[in-house]
Amino acid sequence: MYAAAMLSKQTTYGNEARIAELQEIADANDQELSRMAQVRNVQQITTLRNITDHIHTLDIDPDLKRTMTEACLKIMENELMARRLNIELTQNDLVFVLKLEKKHPNLSPRDLRICLYTKLGYYTTEMAGFCKIGKRGMESVRYRIHRMLGIGPSESIKSYLTALSLE
Repeated sequence: MYAAAMLSKQTTYGNEARIAELQEIADANDQELSRMAQVRNVQQITTLRNITDHIHTLDIDPDLKRTMTEACLKIMENELMARRLNIELTQNDLVFVLKLEKKHPNLSPRDLRICLYTKLGYYTTEMAGFCKIGKRGMESVRYRIHRMLGIGPSESIKSYLTALSLE
């Protein structure tokens, strides 16, 4: 009986050590992916700037030149905001985040990201996982954002953000 209990404890400690080891590997992989994404974003922005510079040197219709330049600038703006928030953004997401940032300039990049996740319908536990904080921590962050947005206690953040996106 004693030997079985000792074996069970050893197995438990061995599993905990292996879980910790795998978590370290996963964290290292996340960091490497993040670094690679940042390098890719910088390369994309540099390429877009070069394209914009080449467009300016072309001997084409000025309206076409302006349209092409504006398209490149929109893509660069999307990339810069995505890099700042550390997430991929669709064009609709970018428009929403820019509206939100304009209306509430005091929101941090993390606050903006959480507002976007909220508008998209993610649950608190999912957002906590994305932000690498606990569920209770995410509830505190959402409460603080609720106050920063200046909405009433009976109004939901999701309703407010959805209405803002439709403006």
